Amino acid sequence: MAELKESIDYENVFDHIQNVEDDIVNEERLNFIEILRSAYHQQIENGELESHGELQYSLLQSLNFAEDAAGKGLPLNDWYATQVASDCWVSFADKVFNAFLRRLRHLRCKKACSWNRVDLDFLAVKLQVRQVLAFVRAHRVAQMIFKQDFATEVLTVAEETVLDESNAQIKLAEASLEKLDRSDIHVVVSHFACHILLNKSVHFVEQLAKQNLIPETEASAMLVELDEYIEHLLECEKISHEDVMSPSQQSSILQQMAASSVFSETFEEVENDLSVPLIT
Repeated sequence: MAELKESIDYENVFDHIQNVEDDIVNEERLNFIEILRSAYHQQIENGELESHGELQYSLLQSLNFAEDAAGKGLPLNDWYATQVASDCWVSFADKVFNAFLRRLRHLRCKKACSWNRVDLDFLAVKLQVRQVLAFVRAHRVAQMIFKQDFATEVLTVAEETVLDESNAQIKLAEASLEKLDRSDIHVVVSHFACHILLNKSVHFVEQLAKQNLIPETEASAMLVELDEYIEHLLECEKISHEDVMSPSQQSSILQQMAASSVFSETFEEVENDLSVPLIT
């Protein structure tokens, strides 16, 4: 018996066990990344995230980076990867944008003046806030799906590890907003809430028309009007607006809507989509 104990290489046994555990964590991590990818695509389908542009590129590209890192046994770090992907896009977009402006000036196009008045600071704030909202929303949805459809009833060590990594990424993303002015964040979130509500309105009208509950001509007119609202909202790059309700007035109306049986369900859906409360 003593000879048997001496023949066992315990160090190699422990190393093997550790390698097996690392492989299990890695497999769970890769599963979670795929769920995240699906969550982003769902946001695109719902109209919450643009199908093209920097936001979509940085968020989806970050998962490619995260997948490569996971293949090397590294923990989830997609928030940092999102920033790297975003910086790459900004560098390219800056060159294109500047070339575009030079071309407009050369042609003496009337629209050149309006492009020159674009508030680039607001664009940066808008991008960062929208990026965090989409990122946090995707992680929370992914966590829910991971627990419901992939994890065991009592979480394993590997499953807990991946969820802890996801929560750490959410904290990093939310912390990035601390340096921004809260009023600026409020404006971007308000715009985004309007964007979600308008998209839900489009879907609602389309469903009514599909079920022949409203005439086709009336539905078409409503959809055209809603599209104009959405286009105006997307083009709005202002931090301050004239002739608008004060924050207290907005909060009062939102509270009334939240209490209404007609709007309460939609109101809750929008809050879930934003991952932040609409009433503060």
